[in-house]
Amino acid sequence: SMEAVEALHFTNRIWTTFVEDLGSSDNALPKELRANLISIGLWLLRETEDIRQGRTNNFEGLIEVSQIIRDGIQ
Repeated sequence: SMEAVEALHFTNRIWTTFVEDLGSSDNALPKELRANLISIGLWLLRETEDIRQGRTNNFEGLIEVSQIIRDGIQ
């Protein structure tokens, strides 16, 4: 669906930006937290690509991880 395509594109865009920022020496977060968030971001990017390529159609992991992170920063 068009909504799924838009959601994947948004997820990819935002996590690409996050990973780039987290990898910057200017980022003030603790190194271990940055590394953990980068790992999560790379996993999310792989998942979005797998869905986009048709290797899976399961959005549950993306949704769950995104909700956990959202809840953690509120």
